[in-house]
Amino acid sequence: MGKRRIAVVKRADSAGAWELLQKVQDAFPDVQLRLVQDEQEEACPIKNIEVVSAESDLSDIDMVLCLGGDGTIIRAAGLFPTRIVPILAVNLGRLGFLAEIASHELLTLFPKALAEQLPYEDRMRLWAKVETQGRVVLDQPVLNDVVVASGNLARITTYLVERDGKQLTEFRGDGVVVSTPTGSTAYSMAAGGPIVEPGIEACIVTPICPHHLTHRPVVLRAEGELTIACVQGNQAFVTLDGQSGYGIHHGDVIRITKASVPVRLLQHPDTDHFHTLRTKLLWGQG
Repeated sequence: MGKRRIAVVKRADSAGAWELLQKVQDAFPDVQLRLVQDEQEEACPIKNIEVVSAESDLSDIDMVLCLGGDGTIIRAAGLFPTRIVPILAVNLGRLGFLAEIASHELLTLFPKALAEQLPYEDRMRLWAKVETQGRVVLDQPVLNDVVVASGNLARITTYLVERDGKQLTEFRGDGVVVSTPTGSTAYSMAAGGPIVEPGIEACIVTPICPHHLTHRPVVLRAEGELTIACVQGNQAFVTLDGQSGYGIHHGDVIRITKASVPVRLLQHPDTDHFHTLRTKLLWGQG
């Protein structure tokens, strides 16, 4: 077997990532590391590491090493919309809910990841397509959520949500979150949505500040096409995974389906989702 090819995605403002990456290179010289970053990011100070852009050909990559937080994982997952590439995530962020590996554990767990000896979980993704005036302006996979929210002014907008052409609900409010189970602990939870176990294939529709006492979040099967449209009110803004967005108006449509390819997250061998809920989000604690 030839050299394993590892894509590295790091948090842009994390100085500790360089030190950690140097340790990986020194400890595993038979691994080919390929750093994926934008031109405006800090130049790589480590010798003999290939630096490429996100638009480069990554079809030969065997695994991704993420050095950062949840946003870094989302960026890494977006590099591979059509194939499964295992992601080993080291938490160098603030909360790091998805990044289960501590920096001091990397050199121990990295060879296990290479040998495919770590447990993993395939996380369902959504695919979002934003259409405005007959043009598709955004078309990409989503690991966490699609957020449609009112524009700059604090004015209520009326949102129509349909599935397969049939109305689910129409409500006035500040917006709506459509999340995966992975994203159920992000914006959706903050807006009052339920926590959904990440192995389940479902999507969660959570209104943001609905102007109705009866509107509540709903968990739907993953199959089918959800559409969201602004039918009355101000301009709104759609954001995909907090990474990209676009202003929408009356007549524009967001189409959301289940993506065909999930994200494979390598897991810590000694923890689980509910342990993370208790320790990082203090779930169940008074």
